[in-house]
Amino acid sequence: MTGINAILYFTPQLFASLGGGLNIALISAVIVNGTLVVAAITSVFLIEKLGRRPLLIGGGAFMAVSQIAVGIVLALEFDPTGAVALDESIVYIVLVLICLFTFTFGMTWGPLGTYCIAE
Repeated sequence: MTGINAILYFTPQLFASLGGGLNIALISAVIVNGTLVVAAITSVFLIEKLGRRPLLIGGGAFMAVSQIAVGIVLALEFDPTGAVALDESIVYIVLVLICLFTFTFGMTWGPLGTYCIAE
């Protein structure tokens, strides 16, 4: 399972386990999927203006940074015993970081993988 498929599949479970509850879990799944759609539309306009190589290099770097940031936030704030739920602000920070990852993937590696192969 690729990284983006795992994020799209496990987003509700991730946010439910962070203490956000079922509502934030479902809302986050809608937000992440909506972000992916907006990113794909943005990609159509940027591919020809910036070129494939800068988008692939920049996208890979930004996706790595956003995933490292998610790991750091969860390592510092997450209680593996489940005794203490995360603050709602931490849950939203993780949601924003995951949306940044998803937007970057949807704008660079997602469509460019198909676009480069088609050429």
